[in-house]
Amino acid sequence: MKIQFLPAALVSAALLAPFGAAQNLLTNPDFEAGLTGWTSFGNAFAESANPPEIDPLSGTGEVKMFGNFSGGFDVSGIFQQFPAAQGDSFTIDAWSRMWSGDTIPGNGPPADNWVVMKMAFFDGGGTEIGGAEGVILDGNSPTDTWIDNPEVTGTAPAGTTSVQCLILYLQPGNDGGAAHIDDVSFTANAPLPPPTGNLLANPGFEAGTAGWDTFGNAFGEPTNLPEIDPQTGTGVLKMFGNFSGGFNVSGAFQTYGAAEGQTFSMDCASRHWSGDPMIGAGPSADNWAVMKIAFFDAGGTEIAGTEQIVCDGTFPTDTWIDNPSITGTAPAGTETVQALLLYLQPAFDGGGCQFDDVEFTTVSSCDISVNGGFETGDLTGWQVFESAAAQTSIVSPGSSSNFAVRINNQQLASASLIKNANIGIGPAWPAADTVQPGETVVISLDARGTTAVGGVAFAEFFSELSAGGTSQNEILGGAPLALDPDPTVWTTFSFTTTTGPDVSGGVTLQLAAITGGAPGSVADIEFDNISVRIVRPGPTWSNYGTGFAGTNGVPGLTLDSNPTLGQTVGIQVGNSLGAPTPAVLLFGGTQLEIPTPFGGSLLNEATVPVNLPALAAGGDTVALDLPANGALCGISLYCQSIQFDAGASAGLAFSRGLRFILGGNGN
Repeated sequence: MKIQFLPAALVSAALLAPFGAAQNLLTNPDFEAGLTGWTSFGNAFAESANPPEIDPLSGTGEVKMFGNFSGGFDVSGIFQQFPAAQGDSFTIDAWSRMWSGDTIPGNGPPADNWVVMKMAFFDGGGTEIGGAEGVILDGNSPTDTWIDNPEVTGTAPAGTTSVQCLILYLQPGNDGGAAHIDDVSFTANAPLPPPTGNLLANPGFEAGTAGWDTFGNAFGEPTNLPEIDPQTGTGVLKMFGNFSGGFNVSGAFQTYGAAEGQTFSMDCASRHWSGDPMIGAGPSADNWAVMKIAFFDAGGTEIAGTEQIVCDGTFPTDTWIDNPSITGTAPAGTETVQALLLYLQPAFDGGGCQFDDVEFTTVSSCDISVNGGFETGDLTGWQVFESAAAQTSIVSPGSSSNFAVRINNQQLASASLIKNANIGIGPAWPAADTVQPGETVVISLDARGTTAVGGVAFAEFFSELSAGGTSQNEILGGAPLALDPDPTVWTTFSFTTTTGPDVSGGVTLQLAAITGGAPGSVADIEFDNISVRIVRPGPTWSNYGTGFAGTNGVPGLTLDSNPTLGQTVGIQVGNSLGAPTPAVLLFGGTQLEIPTPFGGSLLNEATVPVNLPALAAGGDTVALDLPANGALCGISLYCQSIQFDAGASAGLAFSRGLRFILGGNGN
């Protein structure tokens, strides 16, 4: 299919001209057409101007409501319903009036009549699962004047499939009095673009724990100073122990599909309040909190993971800690991954931990280590520096495969080591295996062995200069490797770090067995499964927002593969009409939700439109060549399809939005 690019102004102006960013979603919001578009129940009627009782705010129509006089609590009302999804935000506004010849008596809720404007969110089974409302009239309201009520805003919780805009008259007993309503507004609020790459729903807990699975004592809490003082917004997640008398865990998590080789990154902010602090020194005797990435197989068994302590009794109080990110790569057999926040209580100690602004992203990764599993059966790719002859050898078996390396140093006060030296040098990015300054690197290794009388094992990482020397060097973990006391047991280590400001000479991983000066000092260490992974955002894609159906439903819009820089990705454009029809693809850099007069919403700013003059009956795949430009790594792009379809209520069908995060290649 030949793709013709049109001037952005041509399509965006044609779509945007008839409406504004705060388009009223309601049909007949001022009742000039009676109750057309509204569903009514009880005593709710459209009325034409007839002063002094019926005196519309604007035009010639309004709605009048009163109770059903059933002798018990009853409700009259009107509403309109719209599709909605988790995270969608709406605002309702209405004008109200009470005539002095038929006033509402009393003081309003709960004993006397009152009137509310309300939005209500419903799940797929029609159960109301959330909402927001405001009183707009009761016996305390002034008479014979139109009241411009404060707006009410609400956000759809997890599980939402629809939202209703309602005006309700509530009658607890048999009191009289009528309400008059005019010029109702119900608008969808364009959301702020989510943090680039963040997979999490409700990462800042602005909607309580919506989107999260929780267990134990884990609760969403709104601002309540001084205890609940969010880092951003108005919500946090608070956790504390279950006080069961034995080791117990409270937590919150979200689950995603994953596959071998996928790499994920996680970080969060954490805090504990001085009025309810965590006590002690953390694991294993005292309470502590962690963030964790866990990988699971098809049977739900955890097969790997990485975690980091984010709060314990040694952390400062009353201040938010922006914790370093952790990164994990899915092993063979992975089916799902979880991003978890956990509070661990070994006994009865108190103290609460608060979390905010959690981020969980998919990143591309590339292992630049050379012969990290020693499966060549030799030391290819490694430089060897011994303090005595024949200290280094290949042994079998390894931790999970055929071979490992052994450094048996029994030479007093000496260091024997091996290096994967000057790796990651290559052509300028976008080569996946070319390391860049300031990049995140995850180093993993397995180790076991015997240390005695001052013998230790170290892992060190260097950012090398092309002319010699280093721009940065560090001992991974800041201390010797904590080997298992049993020399036959392998321990897996994982370290996340960043490269230095100059890596023109690549990077070097150095593994050392070091002895002390006292007689009998030994460092006899085996290493295996060594990897040095560069991690970068993306590539991944997902749908967002709500489409608008045509003849055969909402047209699909997906990718046929992850959007990897330097490769071609296919945009799969569905056809809701089921016959050839003109369509357009709209590309932008911002996630939006702007209602249109055609029933659907524009889900990006339509910076670049692409005309599809004859979309095939079964849909088409549009090839998109992604540039080999590393500066685009981690960038989000947004796309939507709009197509002519006579079966749509206004002749246009809208797809859901398609978001793709550009990323680099990896292995």
